[in-house]
Amino acid sequence: AIQCAIVSGLVPKHELRNAMMLDALPHTIGVLVSSSTSPSTCGDGDGDEVYVPILERGMALPAMSYASFHLADVRQKGVTIIAVEDVGEDLPLQRIGEFNFLLH
Repeated sequence: AIQCAIVSGLVPKHELRNAMMLDALPHTIGVLVSSSTSPSTCGDGDGDEVYVPILERGMALPAMSYASFHLADVRQKGVTIIAVEDVGEDLPLQRIGEFNFLLH
């Protein structure tokens, strides 16, 4: 809104001098996890993926958040984290990244 006021010239610049512009997340960002490892659901272990929000829509940037998860199997050799963006109720989750980590 501040940028529009500057570009339009409808608001005097002296009124905008003390304004602070903050970037905010337009959509919630989260991860897909196996239903058996989700911290917020009781998974049935059938391999279905559950969306777990991490950074909520509207958070000021830079943003930081934490979430803890348990391994599906203590002997597994790695994990894959699938980052997704929730762009709206009527739209599917948008995949924004996949990260693979080896466990030792």
